Amino acid sequence: MANVGYVNKEVAKMYGIPYSELTPEQKKILHEDSVRRAKLIKEREEAVLKNNLKAFEDEAKMEKVLASIYASCQKEILASVTETISKVQKAGGEWSYANQSALTRSRGLFEQIGEQLKALGQKEQITFRQGLSNIYTDQFLRQVYDLGQSINVKANFNRLNPALIQKTLDYPWSGAMFSDRLWQDKERLGRNLRVGLTQSMILGEGIPQITDRINKGIDTARYNAERVARTETKRVTYCAHDDVYKDTGVEELRYRCANGGDSRTCQYCRADNGKVFKRGEEPTLPRHPNCRCVYIPVVSDTFEDNELNELTGSVRGAENYEKWREAEAKKQEEEVKPVEKVSTKTVEKELKENPTPVPEQIKLTDYPQAFYATKPEAKNTQALLDYMNSKTSTDPNVVALYTKMDKLCEGLSDEVVLKVTHGDSRVKRSWNKNFDYVVDVGIPKINPKYIGTYDTNLHEEMHFLDMLITVKDNKDKLPSKMFSQSYKPLVEAFDKATPVIGKRAKKLFEDFAKECDIIYKKQQETFDTKHEKLKEQYRSGEIDWKKYNSLFKKLRKEVNEEADNERRALFGGGVSGLQDIYDAVSKGTFRDTRQVTYGHGSAYYTDRRRTNPNCSESLANYASLCVGHSELIDILAEDYPEIVTALRGCVEAMLKEVPK
Repeated sequence: MANVGYVNKEVAKMYGIPYSELTPEQKKILHEDSVRRAKLIKEREEAVLKNNLKAFEDEAKMEKVLASIYASCQKEILASVTETISKVQKAGGEWSYANQSALTRSRGLFEQIGEQLKALGQKEQITFRQGLSNIYTDQFLRQVYDLGQSINVKANFNRLNPALIQKTLDYPWSGAMFSDRLWQDKERLGRNLRVGLTQSMILGEGIPQITDRINKGIDTARYNAERVARTETKRVTYCAHDDVYKDTGVEELRYRCANGGDSRTCQYCRADNGKVFKRGEEPTLPRHPNCRCVYIPVVSDTFEDNELNELTGSVRGAENYEKWREAEAKKQEEEVKPVEKVSTKTVEKELKENPTPVPEQIKLTDYPQAFYATKPEAKNTQALLDYMNSKTSTDPNVVALYTKMDKLCEGLSDEVVLKVTHGDSRVKRSWNKNFDYVVDVGIPKINPKYIGTYDTNLHEEMHFLDMLITVKDNKDKLPSKMFSQSYKPLVEAFDKATPVIGKRAKKLFEDFAKECDIIYKKQQETFDTKHEKLKEQYRSGEIDWKKYNSLFKKLRKEVNEEADNERRALFGGGVSGLQDIYDAVSKGTFRDTRQVTYGHGSAYYTDRRRTNPNCSESLANYASLCVGHSELIDILAEDYPEIVTALRGCVEAMLKEVPK
């Protein structure tokens, strides 16, 4: 074989003859040259891994700052609580729910805590934006320098423009921007502190118990912030590296686990460790929260010693990265200022001038006319749109898809009759007696008391969108199959997934089940009480059997619906949709074995009449979670990163299918 004796294929191509035909002198030169090249490539790989570690060091610095501002806030809140309780006691009263003076002062205390948490959130935002901006800049430049040791680097330093870096920072990984996640955590912390202090008043707890409650609440919030910091550091690092790879023409990437794919590494990352992907087809990093994997660029080893970078000059000639960066900073200072550190003042100004971006607002006319043909229907649809427009942590692609509903309906056949009803929650298709093809979008009426009514509306409407996308492929222009059920990356992600319920999901589902049991008990008591009155009416002859039977069915339906609405609203809503996705991964086993409360069960997923229903159900649930409960996507991503990536990709693919 011609390649025998060669260190690599590229070198074999250069010589073009069998190794055995080379002279001893040529073999010596070949060996030295080949070893040198292999060494440089290895050094480049080690440099990428080292860069990754540098990002973790910068992350640790950011976490240290976060710990400091949380400790300061913790101290301020404890001081405010202690002072308020002291004033109540000096006035001769007890810190108790029965004491009117304590209740009055507690309202002022809650407002004070709210302001302290607001200040905490602002400092947190500044820390993140400053830290992540500098991480992106540093990682971009390190990759330019390290790649420049072996290949021609044509880096686009305009990427270091603050406005472009800001776009990278604000990209909604897993459905929400980091800033939205942080503010959601502050709101949650505020609610928990108010509830905790109120419970303390009811129980008559003293300062030690109250302090313990506050410390636990703030410690949890700090941990969540640090967790976001770890995830965002990884995402920004990946984006910086990927931007350099785009500029330099790197075509292949090798997947590397931070810990070499040990037992602490998730099954998906471990399975891909060492694999080579075409750039643009690789799994997006991070694949899940706390993911620390990285890509190594695979580039040709056929370079010449005298090659120089057209933009940076002789990168290889620089003594080290720090000196090259210093020189590059001077060179680029007048144009793009690529290495300027982001100051606190800069971030404060930017936050003031550019508050949290408002996602695309959905208008009534973005929906088909059937959704607003009558005043009651228009009122119901507008209530849903107001809910969607009030959210700042939505995935913009998911929202954009809902805005295309009317546009997609334009492609329907004239034979299609679109109806919106409020009986069963499902999208039904049938032919009527006039031979019209009826599409019935069954959705509940919006009830502001119950978050589940919003979630179910979004769920069923996404099913409708899933069908509409495929209409253009049908000769008769009638909605039938679902796009998601044939979207290959999503189908493959479900096929490869091993059903599992991780620690966070398990704890959430167990707590959810306990609360559901309480609601079940209350539901049964309500039903029994009302049923007894109904039976008494029948026994006394006040109503006949037909009337009794009608009222009995109505009662059972009302009580069941009320209980279902209460369950879906638990923990802020969305848990039922999350459980539905987990059940879809298990093909109904989790519901059958009562590991989840909500889901379709195995009978649904084993029905041969359905093709990949786990894909369509999960997409519908994913969409509703992205709008109203993006924090639950994080839990899903921990256990099933590949599925989350595929769901995100499915939404993007659907948008591309919308006619211009």
